[in-house]
Amino acid sequence: MDDRDSLLAPGSQSHYDTTSGSIQDVENQDAASTKKKSAFFVGLVLALLLAVGAGVTLILLLSNNPSSLSYKVQADGVMRRLSGLLDTAKIGGLNSRSVLNNYGESLKFVREVLANNTECTLYTQKLVVPIHDVVEPGRLGLVQPHVVNYQANVDFLNMRYGGNGTITIDNAEVFVADNYGCAGADYIGMPTSNAVIVARYGGSCEPIDKALLVQHIASLDNGGIYDPTVALLLDNIETSTTLKNARVRFTAWKEGDELIQLPVFSISHSMGAGLRNMVADAAADADRPAPRMNVYSNTKLTVADTENLFCDSPDATNSTNVVVLGAHLDSVPEGPGMNDNGSGSAALLEVAVQYFRNRTHKRAVNPVRFAWWAAEEIGLLGARHYVRTMQESGDIAKIAAYMNFDMLGSPNGVPYIHNGTDVNANIPLDVQNASTRVQQQLESFFVDIAKAPYSFTHMQGGSDYLPFIEAGVPSSGMATGASGLKTEAERTIFGGDANAPHDACYHLPCDTLENINVPLLEQCARAAAHAGELLAVHPCLRHFLQTGEGTCPPAL
Repeated sequence: MDDRDSLLAPGSQSHYDTTSGSIQDVENQDAASTKKKSAFFVGLVLALLLAVGAGVTLILLLSNNPSSLSYKVQADGVMRRLSGLLDTAKIGGLNSRSVLNNYGESLKFVREVLANNTECTLYTQKLVVPIHDVVEPGRLGLVQPHVVNYQANVDFLNMRYGGNGTITIDNAEVFVADNYGCAGADYIGMPTSNAVIVARYGGSCEPIDKALLVQHIASLDNGGIYDPTVALLLDNIETSTTLKNARVRFTAWKEGDELIQLPVFSISHSMGAGLRNMVADAAADADRPAPRMNVYSNTKLTVADTENLFCDSPDATNSTNVVVLGAHLDSVPEGPGMNDNGSGSAALLEVAVQYFRNRTHKRAVNPVRFAWWAAEEIGLLGARHYVRTMQESGDIAKIAAYMNFDMLGSPNGVPYIHNGTDVNANIPLDVQNASTRVQQQLESFFVDIAKAPYSFTHMQGGSDYLPFIEAGVPSSGMATGASGLKTEAERTIFGGDANAPHDACYHLPCDTLENINVPLLEQCARAAAHAGELLAVHPCLRHFLQTGEGTCPPAL
């Protein structure tokens, strides 16, 4: 998961009545309303049975069918796949499956399992991604009007994707940008060499926009090449005590997009205010010396090759109703990523194996595409690349629905289903409504099969569903929580420890097999299988997603 925790949706609650032990619906309706819905549903089924002869198609009810795919997915199978992924992380003593550290070995393992156990069409999609590494913590110091050695991770922080190479700037002039530094006019009079530029964080633009402006100005007197004696400091907003660590990079970076070469640091509001005051004092009083700074930055930018992996069930290439199930396969460099996201990848792999072993693909009306994404941990770049290429070709319209599975085995986790309406404001209402119908397929596993509580989380960012729903593809999925804290209410319903992280080993070396909540992982994997099967066999999936109607329209 990319730096965003799965959280209980604001204003929502878990779907479990602790008094009666019954599952509750999305609107948290009362028991009488629930019974009314149940009676209506029974009546509807009887009506549909009578209507079959009139040309109305009855939707298959798989929930309690022993041959349902969810019954074939079990913990031992998922853990066997997960153990295989751990083996790939250990290769070369790296203990990681990041893009530069054994991701290729993990992809090879998944591909071999699929080749030996399924009948799917296997292929990869190549892409290039930028990787930024802080080789050594930076140093910032004031040398005039007095000496101050600022403290890393307290006063300042190297921002991700800000800087490339070892850069030393001594006795640099401090220049303060006007306003928020979002326009070229805010930098009038800016020195083009041996300078530290201070700009406010925020405003109407992103850090990448400010960095590009400064980098461009710093290249004007150097033949269009950035002068490596200019650095950018973004001072924090007054109300925040946390140093910002956004990526100084285009969010949906693609090959050919510019990368920032100059060092970029996030600085505390107090440090920024101090520098601004010193600059203002020197401008107002010629006897006061202007501030001067020393800067040291040692970072590395690498543009690396990687690839997404796909397993298509028959006819997926030609279908206009493809169901995509996805999980990111990469980990962070700091650990093997067994929960993040070996758990989702292993669950998806076992679902794919059982999908073919159970011959579900022979009954499917809507072909399934299983996808393992690259480079999620550096900004969802694998999934973004796939969606962008599908949009460019027009094939995005062939995808009927997407479900994402990221971190399914958090040791103190909660079975969260992504809420189709808890999305960013730019998502159209019809896409939200269709997404709730994808979401309901996952809910039906907990209601009809597991008879267990579940809760909801947002779809506002942090995992690979985002580019899909932004492209208009109805989406949902599951997660079990990252670094966010389990609430008291969640402990009451789901057990575990309140006020403790869902996953205390999130993005750390301890994210090993011992970090996996096996029963929760099995539950989520079975939910994925159940929902995937329901979408695959639905006789009129597009109509259902668009209207919510339980029957297909009469054939023309």
